[in-house]
Amino acid sequence: MLRKSIATLLRIEALLNALHVAGLLSALPGHSWSAVTLILARGGLGALQYAGGRRLHNDDPGGRTLATIALVSAAALLTLDLGFNLAPMPIYPWWRWQAVAIYWTYALAAAAVLKVRSSKFEVRS
Repeated sequence: MLRKSIATLLRIEALLNALHVAGLLSALPGHSWSAVTLILARGGLGALQYAGGRRLHNDDPGGRTLATIALVSAAALLTLDLGFNLAPMPIYPWWRWQAVAIYWTYALAAAAVLKVRSSKFEVRS
């Protein structure tokens, strides 16, 4: 149940990322090179989140690993985007670091759940 919930959250995040990046594409030339790099990285991260969520939901091989990579990568990118205000994000400036801390908590908790679940079912030789 937790695995499917995390998979659903990853796919929802991927769709929200796609909407956010699509809204920024028209104004891409007006941003600094670092902001453009982070915006494009967010687009690539959305693809990674969706693939990780889909593979995790179907319990495909490598799904847990891909989802964990997507969660930690999203938290790291959010730290740069939002925390350090390097790319445009739709959040009030005084909530930046609180949002980053909440997301890191979610990402690490979800990664821990995936790690515990995968280690329970490992075959030991």
